[in-house]
Amino acid sequence: METLRASTQYDDWRGTAAADDSHDVYMHNYLTDKGLIGDNAYVVAIQFYTGENFDKPWVRALIADGTGHDDVKSQLEEDPVRLKELQLDLEIAEFFALFKRFSIVLTSRDLGLDGREYQLI
Repeated sequence: METLRASTQYDDWRGTAAADDSHDVYMHNYLTDKGLIGDNAYVVAIQFYTGENFDKPWVRALIADGTGHDDVKSQLEEDPVRLKELQLDLEIAEFFALFKRFSIVLTSRDLGLDGREYQLI
């Protein structure tokens, strides 16, 4: 069974990510326009992974049956969450073009900094 949490081999750095959908193309429309998903599918998670020997990132969309956020929300209350996987063949630039803004914060492991306020000096 898999977990919806980012991880690497050593997890030297852990963190959070946030993104805003692009106005022009966002993941759901991208997949629909490419004919990869139908009207009764909703993207609930996106995984992105790259490494030192990767020519391209490994990207997959995790999809629930349903027509929107409210429609799939009740499905996600059950454990384990049952999702479909769709592997995507995207270049790094193509992936980031699906978002208007993308932010990643990584903190050194075991310092308890995730989510903490700080002051620059």
